Amino acid sequence: MISPQLEMRDINPVHWKRLMELMLPPPGGDPQPGSSGGALSLLARASAPERRSTTALSPAMPAIVLHRAGAPVRVLRLGGGALSPDGLAAPVSQEGLRAFRRRHDLPFAAAVDIDLLPQLWADAQAAVRHEDDYAVQLLAMVKAFRDALGRGVLVDPRLFGKVPLPSPRVLQATFNRVLPDGRSFVLYITNGGGLHASLIAVKRHGDLTLVTTHDAIADSVRFGSIRSDARAVLRAVTERFAPPHIGVFLPLSVWHETVAGDRSAIARAMAGRRALLDPAPAWVLALVGVGVVAEGTTRVGRLAGQLLTGKLGLGGRRAQKLAQTLSNPLDALGLDPWELLRWGRDWSRRIKLDRSGLHRPTR
Repeated sequence: MISPQLEMRDINPVHWKRLMELMLPPPGGDPQPGSSGGALSLLARASAPERRSTTALSPAMPAIVLHRAGAPVRVLRLGGGALSPDGLAAPVSQEGLRAFRRRHDLPFAAAVDIDLLPQLWADAQAAVRHEDDYAVQLLAMVKAFRDALGRGVLVDPRLFGKVPLPSPRVLQATFNRVLPDGRSFVLYITNGGGLHASLIAVKRHGDLTLVTTHDAIADSVRFGSIRSDARAVLRAVTERFAPPHIGVFLPLSVWHETVAGDRSAIARAMAGRRALLDPAPAWVLALVGVGVVAEGTTRVGRLAGQLLTGKLGLGGRRAQKLAQTLSNPLDALGLDPWELLRWGRDWSRRIKLDRSGLHRPTR
């Protein structure tokens, strides 16, 4: 899925930072869901403490607490460096790890028993082959850690939840359906009449081979608005990289409405010519535009997800074949995209609330 020779070039650092922040609630809190209600109304109500204006929080690197039989030994920062384990009581607990994470303003933290690491590494290695790409290796490592949660491994916030983990073959088959070889994915987010963030990704030979931003085509397209310049963006991407298979052009406000739970926000914006999904497979249009379909995975889709993720014993070529027959390729993963969005949104919200101090007790 991700090429070992993945090329990342012409990355606009501001756009990249904003892409990483798209799951965070906007300053002042989320917009209220529209009249359609939406499954995330609970999250919208939970945003009340954030109504005050907040400034953007700079990202911090996560930390890994290494302990032996619950006694902290060392705290490593991903990306380099270390933290003092002072104040982290033994034995390390979920509550203690959470307090440590908040005290050091960490996006997330994990605690791992040193004596368990060889077994975790062996479990992950047993599930992958030498030629497997980064995505498969990461999937194996996530599964090994999730299987060990509560018995030597703690994570805060609880990252994994109940999100099903598909087999590598099903994951690849789904990726091939979502983005065929020789095609590209285009995402442009606008704000206040200007370009807020952008992403262009290209897939070849089963793998993601190029990731870039608008900077790669800025010499030929001066982007001003979705209505006037989206088509020019699609033409430039076709000429320089690969024909787009999915093109998403949204105002930031519409993005915020969507992730806050308003499932009809994109469809309304398209009707008002404020947003554009073009090109877009039928399943994408159905997901955002047809209420009955967008209400969640169908019973058939849920059954397929259980089969393909191994819960009902279907695997290998049969799983791949079934994945190719589903109208919505994401059904093969056993996921409702709206529920996945809620999961990611909820996790991002808790991180921001923790780091802004809104969940810390007052003195």
